[in-house]
Amino acid sequence: AIRYLDANSGSDDEDDSVKLPNEFYELKISCYLNKAACSLKFNEWGDVVQATNVVLEMPEKVLSPTIRAKALYRRGSAKVGMKDEEEAIKDLQEAAKLNPDDPAITKELVVAKQRLANREKAQKKAY
Repeated sequence: AIRYLDANSGSDDEDDSVKLPNEFYELKISCYLNKAACSLKFNEWGDVVQATNVVLEMPEKVLSPTIRAKALYRRGSAKVGMKDEEEAIKDLQEAAKLNPDDPAITKELVVAKQRLANREKAQKKAY
């Protein structure tokens, strides 16, 4: 489904006056967020980042705050898995602003901050 959507989304060289229907974006968002969720379960961090980047690069008008928060949360979780806590914290903080009542975002943000603090502590100890 993703290949079909990518092939039919038009190229970057096309006239911007050609507008795609919202249903197209809804389907594409759903496919890529599902791909990110599956990849997250299998610890395929790069695939999660790639899929969520596709969603986050879509036009602002088709991204609700909830969808944007979901994509940022999944990308932030992947970055925690990649041991890129600084970038994970940025994504998770933005997700928390968009959806402050989501306990999963809050929990992952705490984990990212704790891992960053532990890594910095270990680095100081090493020197």
